[in-house]
Amino acid sequence: AEATAAVEGAVDAATEAATDAAAGAAAAVEGAADAATAAVGAATDAATDAAGGAAALLDPANFNADAVKGLIDGSSLDDMTKGMLRSAVDAAASNPALVEGALTQIRSALGL
Repeated sequence: AEATAAVEGAVDAATEAATDAAAGAAAAVEGAADAATAAVGAATDAATDAAGGAAALLDPANFNADAVKGLIDGSSLDDMTKGMLRSAVDAAASNPALVEGALTQIRSALGL
């Protein structure tokens, strides 16, 4: 009888430990999922903000040569393309008739 009671006690303790471990694992998974969802949301917001900022910079009504050149410099374009686009921005800065064409060229190069 004592052996049966000891086995039952051990089984109960093991069952309780397994239940607690499963609950802890479920909470950890839920926490990780929440953190991943928040990270994806933050990354999406940052990308949207960056795209919106680039679009605003490339609007002829907002033309600012230095800001546009900063956008070009921060891009992943090759140096030769960056140089050509910077030259187009410089030309547009001195001749407003060239602004639209320069910005169209930059939007195309950046895939916007």
